[in-house]
Amino acid sequence: MHEDLFKSARRWAQTALDAYTDPADHDFAVHHMAVADEHLSKSYLSSITEVLLVPDRPSIDDLLVLGGHEGKAGKGRAGLRTIGGAEAVARAEKVLGKPEPVNVIKAGRWFYPCAGIVCSSGRGWSGLLIQAAPGSLGGS
Repeated sequence: MHEDLFKSARRWAQTALDAYTDPADHDFAVHHMAVADEHLSKSYLSSITEVLLVPDRPSIDDLLVLGGHEGKAGKGRAGLRTIGGAEAVARAEKVLGKPEPVNVIKAGRWFYPCAGIVCSSGRGWSGLLIQAAPGSLGGS
């Protein structure tokens, strides 16, 4: 699950960055980047355990799926409800602790390590690269 969420976060982030280049699409850019942030936080949490995605009031099917018993759930992953974006970010911050504002210049690029993710921008926003930091997603 965490790998799918991570790939989704990259797609949403790229879409947001593409929209950002057109002033008429700035609202889309903000929305798409928020979805990317949600998926990135959920990816990190699910790399530890999918149970961290359980909402405050889970259904029995949510608990079965996130507890590793998808076959016993009525709709399987198709009916899965998880926490929202704000809660995903809050939970990731609880697990990681508050990040220190760190900027490291490496090979002429800015790197922003956060939540096990390395974001580098070589050519401004259009050159943003999001990738997993080594060992950050379940030993990847």
